[in-house]
Amino acid sequence: MLAARYHLCYTNPAQLREFLPDIQTNGVYTGWSLGFGVEVSNLVNVKVLYYKYLKKPEIDYALPIYQFSFSYSLK
Repeated sequence: MLAARYHLCYTNPAQLREFLPDIQTNGVYTGWSLGFGVEVSNLVNVKVLYYKYLKKPEIDYALPIYQFSFSYSLK
């Protein structure tokens, strides 16, 4: 499996300010991700994803996010 995605998210700025009073945002966040997965057998899958936000850092969105997942299916 190979995946490339573009992400677009909106959160009401007033709701964000309830948790982060000093945040300056319009609530729109964009980013992209690349993923790669391997089906080891009919029961086991391993995936690696890399996320990168495109918006200027407000909290700490400048750092990329790495996700590793391992799936096991009982069939």
